[in-house]
Amino acid sequence: AAKLQPISSFVPAADLRQLTGLPKNLYTLRTREWLVPELKNDDPSTLIKRSRELTTGLFLAALVLCGASLHLVTKYLGKWYEIEKLPSTFEKGSCIQANYSLKENGKFKVVNKEMLANGKINEAEGELMHMDVKQPAKLGVRFNWFMPAAPYWVISTDYENYSLVYSCTNILWLFHMDYAWILSRAPDMHPETVEHLKSVLESYKISTEKMMPTDQANCPAEM
Repeated sequence: AAKLQPISSFVPAADLRQLTGLPKNLYTLRTREWLVPELKNDDPSTLIKRSRELTTGLFLAALVLCGASLHLVTKYLGKWYEIEKLPSTFEKGSCIQANYSLKENGKFKVVNKEMLANGKINEAEGELMHMDVKQPAKLGVRFNWFMPAAPYWVISTDYENYSLVYSCTNILWLFHMDYAWILSRAPDMHPETVEHLKSVLESYKISTEKMMPTDQANCPAEM
């Protein structure tokens, strides 16, 4: 059965048309409601269709000054499993997952876990925050209080099945590093959906050539 789910409020349609010069009947982002079906993780064609719709919405949001919505973040809370990623020095293990929750101070906590080769569970706690409240899909994450927050940009998500995340950093102002993650609410994802999400990254000029799968098999239940 389908359920009626309002899309997050960005800007009034009139303001969007004024900023972009689009035809008056092309987009209505503030009041539009979509029928969102109950999706299954093994239904790649439906997931791909939804990811195209939502990626377009977030891309438009990046073009205009968007109104921040706490709803956009609270729906994102909970556990996400890492399916594939660009290589990073800070993730070496298997069974990698992230759990997002709301703190009493109104900010958001993230706990990343991985299983190392020796079977030990490695855990890191950080904070997720809005870097610019006018752009709710562009967040920041910080795991060390002595370091500035790193970008955490949600390129596309349907909140219930998948999330596509991008980050980057500059090392000594000499080297630029891109990071990207394909996340899922389940420990696995249909290969067709993975390939489509990679094509979304490529459309943003983010190379996926070096992306590698994360082993989510035989993971401890206590994680």
